[in-house]
Amino acid sequence: MHASYMRSEWSHVLAEIEEKGFLDEYSDVLHGMDLIEAFQDGRIGEDDIALLFSIDGAQLYAKKASVCWIYIWVLLNLSPARRYKKKHVFIGGFIPGPNNPKNTDSFLFPGLQHLVGLQKEKL
Repeated sequence: MHASYMRSEWSHVLAEIEEKGFLDEYSDVLHGMDLIEAFQDGRIGEDDIALLFSIDGAQLYAKKASVCWIYIWVLLNLSPARRYKKKHVFIGGFIPGPNNPKNTDSFLFPGLQHLVGLQKEKL
């Protein structure tokens, strides 16, 4: 099960924080305090799916004549050795150019709405 990595990693992290008061090494995005606190207070459960959102622009031509934007979802439930492999990085959407988007949220809304639908249907 994919959630087992996240569950075991947080178990290790929480035990180390309880024992020492801090982590010796921050080697995974799951070691960030925002995610640890969300896990501790129940906003993220042991069996939840955790996604990381990433967006970036790309120049299509050398003379900066056109720019496009792409966003992806990364499944944090997988170990770092697996989560960044091509088959585990999910394309969220593409924002066409030729210029930078003036209102990025308007392009992201359909993809986020789809994600909400998947959450309600218990993917």
